[in-house]
Amino acid sequence: MVLADFVGVKQGKAQNNCPFSKCDIDFDYTGDVIDPWGNTRIGFEGKTTINRKDWGVNWNAALEAGGVLVSEKVVLELEVSAVKAADAA
Repeated sequence: MVLADFVGVKQGKAQNNCPFSKCDIDFDYTGDVIDPWGNTRIGFEGKTTINRKDWGVNWNAALEAGGVLVSEKVVLELEVSAVKAADAA
């Protein structure tokens, strides 16, 4: 199976570009299957940690006992399914 046959799949990485920063996410291949409609699907899982302030999310509130309400660290966990692109006729 060739990953290039699947819509939007790049070998092992996805990159999200935004005005604030870039976030690279390494994905692990989790398998492939023929779905009920006869399409070939492949699955990937990825995980990364970002700092929410890098993305312009700055709100927070001080707690009476000390510290703050919201952590700066955000963990992103993704499960992705890609469908094989249709053959061009």
